[in-house]
Amino acid sequence: MLKNKNGLVSALSAVALFSSINNVSATEMDTILETFPKQGSELPYSVLRADLKDAKTQLPFDIRNGGYGSAMTAHPTQTHQFYALTDRGPNASHQGQYGKGKSFPVADYTPRIGLFEVKPGGKIVQLKDILLKRPDGHLISGLPNSSALGGDR
Repeated sequence: MLKNKNGLVSALSAVALFSSINNVSATEMDTILETFPKQGSELPYSVLRADLKDAKTQLPFDIRNGGYGSAMTAHPTQTHQFYALTDRGPNASHQGQYGKGKSFPVADYTPRIGLFEVKPGGKIVQLKDILLKRPDGHLISGLPNSSALGGDR
């Protein structure tokens, strides 16, 4: 996995990613390691929603579109680029007066593949999103399947 729990890409991950697939030279790997921040680099994100409030603190919080890290691979021909896959979208387990379960605050979220590039100094920029679609061309949903389709809802 490319990200750690803080959403950072480590230098070791970057080296493993690019050296194993893109035939990057040892000299180029040394340059990447020398310029990559020791604390890692954060993947970019956008805000999907900013209108929700924390139930305990009543403070607003952001729902971010940046959960890349379910899978990743180097671009096959572009040395400093890689693809990363999101999970099914923002969700949270909950328990309260309405019962317990999982909430999906962005119900129309479409899982996606992001194309990223590592810039000199370790900064990571997102070049594009590839939205996942069904064979008929419709966007897929990150929501769980209904019980009729083998899900638990």
